[in-house]
Amino acid sequence: MPLSLENVSYVYMKGTPYERRAVDNVSLEIQKGEFVALIGHSGSGKSTLAQHMAGLLPPLAGQVKIDGTDPCAKGKEALTARRKAGLVFQYPEHQLFAETVFDDVAFGPRNLGLAEEEVRERAATALDFAQMPIEEFGARSPFQLSGGQMRKAAIAGVIAMRPDYLILDEPTAGFDPLARGLFYEELKNLHKKSGMAVIMITHSMEEAIELARRLLVMSGGRIIIDGQPERIFREQRGELLAAGVTAPAIVSLTDRLRAHGFSINADCLDADDLVAELLAVLPGKGPGDAR
Repeated sequence: MPLSLENVSYVYMKGTPYERRAVDNVSLEIQKGEFVALIGHSGSGKSTLAQHMAGLLPPLAGQVKIDGTDPCAKGKEALTARRKAGLVFQYPEHQLFAETVFDDVAFGPRNLGLAEEEVRERAATALDFAQMPIEEFGARSPFQLSGGQMRKAAIAGVIAMRPDYLILDEPTAGFDPLARGLFYEELKNLHKKSGMAVIMITHSMEEAIELARRLLVMSGGRIIIDGQPERIFREQRGELLAAGVTAPAIVSLTDRLRAHGFSINADCLDADDLVAELLAVLPGKGPGDAR
């Protein structure tokens, strides 16, 4: 069964002069195994929607269900449902609290009542995902790590829970390009091996195209576009711009090349594919002639 939202709405400071509708009548389903990117301008409602998906914030109207169960209800079934969704907050390093990195990452699995051997295995695997080997980082204080390492340790704590639905709110904000690339490579591998659903909030259109097979665009608390990234960036450019979202640079470059007479695929959304397309149409050039 999927993670589903039916006519979900949420208003901050309801009934006050500062009332603000953050989520407005949103309905959607996310199946296990999907990789979904959620994009939109700041204040469009993405982070609030993520908290609803994880069962951390009860909607004021509508209903959220994780595998058919309301995670905001009381009882064991609701608790089990909440544990199926793991949310990495926008600033996950603020979640750190334990004396050592290992204890912080192991906290969730221990709360599941797992044997200590499995707890350690989960923590070690999650720290490997974060490129922080347990032998090197496990005994360290999380508060003596660099900012990037603190963020990775907090992410590892959610990964160690092995959720069916992994929700990431701008997970690589502040990472350098190398660390960002390594993180997303590990995320792709994790998604492929585990079969979990990944819902990633991002401002990077390049990341959305590279990683996700489904794109949700939010504006004014609503999901205004839902579909395949390639199709959206080609066919709904005007709607994206109206929502404050620009197309990736590779799309603009492809458009300009086509406008100058290059016979290349309009759906080319990968830099390597674009180079190959150009080499194929340039006279006297082959794969070994790229310079």
